[in-house]
Amino acid sequence: MKVNEKEMQMTFSTYAKGGLIAAKDFNKVIRAVGLNPTEASAAELKKKSGGGACDFDAFKKVVVPEMEKAKDNVDKIIDSFSVFDQDGSGLIPVTEFRHVLCTMGEALSQEEMAEVMSEVEPADGKIDYREFSNMIFGDE
Repeated sequence: MKVNEKEMQMTFSTYAKGGLIAAKDFNKVIRAVGLNPTEASAAELKKKSGGGACDFDAFKKVVVPEMEKAKDNVDKIIDSFSVFDQDGSGLIPVTEFRHVLCTMGEALSQEEMAEVMSEVEPADGKIDYREFSNMIFGDE
């Protein structure tokens, strides 16, 4: 994922008061800049930033390396979905897609799953998992 520092600064400033973001807003801000960490990863990033209440420099120091790794994560996600792609078409059945998201890794709740499904456009009962992975986790 390309790091656009100016855009990151603007997003940070939206949440910052007096040049600092509050610890309670840390997870919102990391998601607002484009990261999608697990709760455990978000807690670790918060800890690395000094507990979450931080200025832009401390935030950037923790977040930029994570953003640079995000592209690798997209490739790993695509590889995970490809296991269910029987014919190598880049498509998997909606039922398999739901199963993967609800049972593997940090499983999605029913509400989260409904939100994801509102974003995807199945064609003939199948989902283009590459497009989905890049849309949700990539920088496209």
